Amino acid sequence: MESRGWEEEEKHTSTCLLGNDDCLVRPVLDSHGWDHDAGFDGLSLEVSKQIKGGLTASAAGQTSKDKENFFIQSECAVNFAHQKGHLFSALDFQTAGKDLVCTLRGDAYFRNLRCNSTGCSLSLTSLGKIHLFGAKLEDSILLGRRFELMGNAGRIEGNGQGGFGGSLQATLRGKDYPVRDEKVTLSSTLLSFDKEMVVGGSLQADFRAGRTAKISFNANVNSRSLGQVSFKFTATEQIELGIIAIVSLLQALIHRTNCHGGRSLAWAEKL
Repeated sequence: MESRGWEEEEKHTSTCLLGNDDCLVRPVLDSHGWDHDAGFDGLSLEVSKQIKGGLTASAAGQTSKDKENFFIQSECAVNFAHQKGHLFSALDFQTAGKDLVCTLRGDAYFRNLRCNSTGCSLSLTSLGKIHLFGAKLEDSILLGRRFELMGNAGRIEGNGQGGFGGSLQATLRGKDYPVRDEKVTLSSTLLSFDKEMVVGGSLQADFRAGRTAKISFNANVNSRSLGQVSFKFTATEQIELGIIAIVSLLQALIHRTNCHGGRSLAWAEKL
């Protein structure tokens, strides 16, 4: 029987899986890791189980180790889904240096009216002697089939400091939505922390130019005189080739005009 090389053995070890439909265990490959005999430096575990109806429990974790430290990251979650909303709670913990960061969070979302939905979130984070508490409330109203108004506000406190923020967003969709994903979104945000406040606004527009071309425009600015403007054009290969040909032709014409102007200037200087 032929013996396999080290590279083939490493490839075989790093791609093996162990588990079933609800549980999956696999190694974490690190080509520059310290354990060259095995070819990986950690393990990853994923478990998911549907308990009853819309109630689902899941857990995911990963461990890794180098020559000095041991790292762990894990999430345990329970989710209950219903036609009118869902409830979600999770416990996360991970290592940060020699400390352990633990986060307990919960989220609730429900549709109280046909055109209105409300959600709220709570979180508690602990890092050594530092404890942070956060809360968020959001609401959305759908007016007709095309116009949607969304708003949210949140606050976080801990270690003698606190901050809050919120946003308001209005979206107007196109007449042919959802066949054609065309929309215009106008939003404003407010952030405050340690007696400093920043107010910002943004505008985003997505629309189609024909059947194969899509144009996106985005602009934002804040109270610190910082902003950004972006323009994106997406098209099929045929239109892209046409645009490239037009741009190349314009560059050639400009170059030819500049060369002709330089020659005329040189002739005039000689005279």
